[in-house]
Amino acid sequence: MIMLGLLGGMIVPAYAANSHVERALAGRDDISAFHRALINTGVANELDENAEYTIFAPTNEAFSNVPPRVNRCFFLYSAQCRSEEAAVLRNHIVPGNKNIRDLVKWDKSVATLGDRHLYVAEPNKGEYTVEGHRILSQGRENNVSLYVIDGVIASDQEIALFPEPSVANNSHPEIPAAR
Repeated sequence: MIMLGLLGGMIVPAYAANSHVERALAGRDDISAFHRALINTGVANELDENAEYTIFAPTNEAFSNVPPRVNRCFFLYSAQCRSEEAAVLRNHIVPGNKNIRDLVKWDKSVATLGDRHLYVAEPNKGEYTVEGHRILSQGRENNVSLYVIDGVIASDQEIALFPEPSVANNSHPEIPAAR
């Protein structure tokens, strides 16, 4: 495995264990925070190379709208937040390559890699939401369906679990610009 380097004392792999997921996410500036968080928490390495996935990836702007202590975890990659961050990230990954229209037709929730079940709706013809967050774009590539969403899938209870990260400089981290 190629290594990217050290980040907060942790060796960070340069790619996900699933090359299809890595190709779907790589080079997407609008969801780079999600991609980096998958790698930095180790969630990317939990993805089986031979499995198919449906990814609901929040935009960088969506991450900037979560409470500041959570935002710091996602942009500063604090080791003390890693388990909470990983739990939230798993909310965005569904086993299997699912078509959004099929998820709506099932009219039930779909299990994620985490402890959540997601509800997908079509409030207006051709417009889809997942857990109330709008799907901004979609694409399918090999074994991955990628849906870019305008929010982070996390309950108030999950957000409350995030610790206040220790930050030497209390300034707000620089958040990648949404494109």
